[in-house]
Amino acid sequence: MIFHSLKLKKNQLFLPFLVLFICNISALYSNILEPYKKIKGTILEKKLINLAHKSIKLYLTEKKILVSNNKKINSWPGQPAGIFITIVKNNRVRSCVGNFYPKNNNFREAIIYTSVEVTYNDSRFLPLTTDELDEIKIIITVVGKKWTVNDPYLVDLMRYGLLIKKDSKSAALLPGEARTSNWGIKEILKKGNIDSLADAEFIVFETVTFDERYIK
Repeated sequence: MIFHSLKLKKNQLFLPFLVLFICNISALYSNILEPYKKIKGTILEKKLINLAHKSIKLYLTEKKILVSNNKKINSWPGQPAGIFITIVKNNRVRSCVGNFYPKNNNFREAIIYTSVEVTYNDSRFLPLTTDELDEIKIIITVVGKKWTVNDPYLVDLMRYGLLIKKDSKSAALLPGEARTSNWGIKEILKKGNIDSLADAEFIVFETVTFDERYIK
């Protein structure tokens, strides 16, 4: 009886530390996007959009990569993160590409190189042309916390992004790209040339977006 009593007390002492550890890990993941959220509504947000536009225009007109020395954009605002660039034309997605994990040395490079890639590397659409430059709007998306789910149809696609992976194929939709789960999931399968949901992995992710359409 004494042995079991001591064991119980050890567990009781250990449990608060375990709970505290789990809470700290959860807080760490949930705070990944906090430094990026602070950019919204600031002059820096406008500078990010302008950097994307300049990168796209220079590449389409001269096939050159923009060189920028803007120190405010040079370093990552917080933890390095994946970046997506979406081109919108007539309030419809014209092209969207990016990465779920940081691929570049700094925030500036991530925006520049992803902006270049978005002009030609979305297999759903024809490459962007110089004639469209005055008609497009830019959305920059920063990817935060990710977690797996069992049922993709239960994901709120207006609030969260969804990545579907199967074998060597994968594709995703960002928050707001699909108004219904049925349409969104069909679009992901089509985009990734994935034959079915059977044996696929479903990853939900949080984001912060800098949307030119809503910047005053």
